[in-house]
Formats: sequence, structure tokens, C-alpha cells
Amino acid sequence: MQKAHKPQVGFTLIEMLVVIAIIGILSSILMPSLRSALESSKSASCSSQLRQMGIATSMYSNDNNIFFPSVYWIIGSSQITWDDLLSNYDGRNLTDSQKNSQLINVSKQGIYRCPADERVKTYAIRSYAINKGYYSGYGTAPSDAPANIWGVASGSWSARLSNVKKPGLLITIADNSRDGNLLGNASCSQFSAPEDYYNYALALHNGNINFLLLDGHVQSSLPEATIQDGATLHKPGGLWARQ
Repeated sequence: MQKAHKPQVGFTLIEMLVVIAIIGILSSILMPSLRSALESSKSASCSSQLRQMGIATSMYSNDNNIFFPSVYWIIGSSQITWDDLLSNYDGRNLTDSQKNSQLINVSKQGIYRCPADERVKTYAIRSYAINKGYYSGYGTAPSDAPANIWGVASGSWSARLSNVKKPGLLITIADNSRDGNLLGNASCSQFSAPEDYYNYALALHNGNINFLLLDGHVQSSLPEATIQDGATLHKPGGLWARQ
């Protein structure tokens, strides 16, 4: 009596190689799209955080005679930075001791770390900085500002928002992933011009930067797209200079 032929179980080596090849082809097609979607998601989250900072700075200004937050105050070993000043408005509610500290625990990170910022630090990271606008404009700087300061704040000085004629054309806070930019620390808490993105602060979003303007809206563009025609990254005018 002839025995029944048993059906073959599993894949042959050739079939497995074909499946692996197909998976490889599909991955090569899909990965760029997935990577792009992930970067877009990070940029959208960053933009949302900037909008929240805009709301916090507006609330702070309303409580402080319409002045923008100062970048930092240094009194002895204590440092009060712009993010410390916003802590009563951004939900973190830092204690006076925490505000006076030069470094903040990661539990109080809040909205200040961009999802695209891959730095690894022991303390809380700050991925944003204030537009100081040093030497950003042409001619004489605004009369209420220190010499050559065209932005919204520099050190302990800050602009009165009622003196800004075109709030929709002035950057207040922007991406800044410089290595020393840490929450609660005066170092790297402000920057002067978009040339910083090519010297030491990487543009985090596929070469673009996200930035908050004084009227509360957020934009994303290449750094060079924020300067006025004929200007330079060192002396940009444009969205970096108060008008």
C-alpha cells in the first residue's frame, strides 16, 4: 500500500529570501515618509509649546506694566531667568528657591524642551532663547533700548510692548539648541541674530527654525528667510529688529 505524501511545512530558503527582499524594498520606500512624519510631529509640538509661551508672556506682561520679561537677573549667586519669571503662568509654579537656582530639576521641564532637541543632560534643558537683537537693525536703535539692542529684551532690560509698532513682525522667542542652554540658567538664554544657527545653535527642524512673534503667532522657516532684503545673518533687520 502506497503511503500518503505529507504536505511541506514552512518556507523554503528561496521563499524566505524573497520575503526578506520584499520587506527591505518596502522599508526603503516607507522609512523616508515615516521619518518625515515624525519630524513634522516634533515641529508641530514645538510650535504648540511656543504658543503656550506666548500666552504666558502675555499674562506676565499684563501683570507687569506691559513689559516683556527680562532675560535674566543675577544677584550674587542667584539667577532669575525669563523662564523662571514665566513659571507662575506656565503651570510649573516654581518656589523662590527653585527660581533662584541656576539649574532646574527635569521634573519641572514643562514646555521648554523641544521634542527635536536630542541633547542629554542631568538637569532640565531649555531649547529656546529670547531675541536680544544685538546690532540687528540699521541706523539708530529704538530710544528706549540699550545701545544696539533691537529685540525684546537683553539682560535685565526689556521692552514695553506698547512701544512696538508692528508686533506681528518681531521675533520674541525662537529655537536655540546651544549646548549650554539649560532651564533656569542665564547662559545662552538670549541670542543676537540668525547667524547663531550656523555658529553654534543647530536649526532643529530639517534646517528650519520655529519662532514666536510678539502678536502670539508662530512661524517656521529657514533662518535666512527671516532677514530683510540685502541684509546679512549678522546684521539681519527683518523679523529680528523692532519697528
